[in-house]
Amino acid sequence: MKVNIVSTKLIKPCTPTPQSLRNHKISFIDYLNPPMNVGVILLYDNSISPNNPKQTTTHFQESLSKILPQFYPLAGRYIKKDHSVDCNDSGAEFVEAQVVDDDVTLSDVILTSKREVKLLNDYFLPPKFHQVDESPTDPLLSIRITRFKCGGLVVSVSVSHRIFGASSVGTFLAIWSNANKNPGMVRSIKIRPSFDTPPEFFPGNYISRGNSIKMCWDPNIVVKRFSFHKEAITSLRSKLRLPENSRVRVVSAVIADAMIGVDRAKQSGKSRACLIAQAVNMRRRTFAPLPKHSCRNWLILSPT
Repeated sequence: MKVNIVSTKLIKPCTPTPQSLRNHKISFIDYLNPPMNVGVILLYDNSISPNNPKQTTTHFQESLSKILPQFYPLAGRYIKKDHSVDCNDSGAEFVEAQVVDDDVTLSDVILTSKREVKLLNDYFLPPKFHQVDESPTDPLLSIRITRFKCGGLVVSVSVSHRIFGASSVGTFLAIWSNANKNPGMVRSIKIRPSFDTPPEFFPGNYISRGNSIKMCWDPNIVVKRFSFHKEAITSLRSKLRLPENSRVRVVSAVIADAMIGVDRAKQSGKSRACLIAQAVNMRRRTFAPLPKHSCRNWLILSPT
């Protein structure tokens, strides 16, 4: 499959960010995340894509510009030495791409991706998804629209993990999708992104230069998809001494056991210490509960 980049441009907020919001400090939890991007890929068939691609692209860009004032850090640039985002309205990256092959349809991609998830990452995520050097010129939000000759559409969203987690990306998508609806269908949604943070979460003495997690530029990653049937999980839970263990814990234990077995085989039968952890949303678990749609990295890793 061949995909050509048609255009790349920066989309700026429809209204300027107030001077009082120009400096967006990251929390120490944000800082401890590796320099990488959080990506989401959405696939749509030709029933939702009108015949005029240019009109659709313009609508996407206008709706993005319209909601960026609510997500003002996403249009800014990360200043590494200050551990902050300069909310200077430089803009979010918007990439338009086209699948060249006439005989490749969205249905083909969906069927193949069930076996090879990496296909989606390779062809549909924004350019340089894995190449994060946190330059002051790098966009923090990148969106890519990829079209198929059959009329299918792939929308991918990539956000710097330094300022956003998966839950925050979900908040962004909910508001952007509502803004993308036809004028007669747009409804008022009770989602308001929040960038307020209690002062105890700011860096202070928690951050020292050079202690952040490192990540390679071109990671050699193998991605696989596994399906666990409800009956199999129920059977496993019934065999445990503590049957109240959740389905997530049971599946995590199965994966951990397999990974440990592979590592032991590679080490000639020797066992090494390992830690398997699960990400936990902390928004409702802090002493003073945080807003549900607080847009930062509010998670910790809990040992499984």
